[in-house]
Amino acid sequence: MRTALAMAAALLLAACGSTPKENYYTLSAETGGPPAAGAGSVSVHVAAPVAVPEAVDRSPMVIRTGASQVDIDDLHRWVEPLKHAIPRALAELLMRELGTPHVVAGRLTSATSADYRVVLDVQRFDSSFAEGATLDAAWTVTPTPNVAARTSLFGVDCSSANSCIAVGEAAFGHLSPFDAAPVVERWDGTSWQIMPTPTTSGSLLMVAIILPLRRSMSMACI
Repeated sequence: MRTALAMAAALLLAACGSTPKENYYTLSAETGGPPAAGAGSVSVHVAAPVAVPEAVDRSPMVIRTGASQVDIDDLHRWVEPLKHAIPRALAELLMRELGTPHVVAGRLTSATSADYRVVLDVQRFDSSFAEGATLDAAWTVTPTPNVAARTSLFGVDCSSANSCIAVGEAAFGHLSPFDAAPVVERWDGTSWQIMPTPTTSGSLLMVAIILPLRRSMSMACI
């Protein structure tokens, strides 16, 4: 998938004397035609934050100036980390393309459930003042296997496009956060499945897949 995103100047910081000004930018979805119709009831969760290439995972903008050359521009900076800005901009794009306001990026709140989950793997991200920002990414879209009407996912990690673990909590009825049950879901490249949990109460907040010697999971719960 190759997607174009617009770069918008968010703020100019005034400086004393002849000190150059720092320019701050945000990402937004490209403007296009009218929203699509007929999908207004669909809800989508875009997993965030996403992993981005190390070369561009920084506040100063990395501007591509040639096929194998880039400049790191300290005077032009992103106002938020790209790992959060990219899924947010993608959510804006999906809202318009699907014709639904029910698209969120980040964690699902306990009051929100989603019909589909989008997991994004950003493989390349290029910035240009003339053309905006473009990215190459692999993504998966799957129905969510929510175990309750109120299922919240707080963390996700992937070792490959065919192996991901997501963790969170499930609430049945009007339970307090302290009565929630932990949730672990695994993506095998085709679908998500519910997995056994290391505890029967509380919430799982984050997950990390440890590679490469032996694959294992570490989880934090409350």
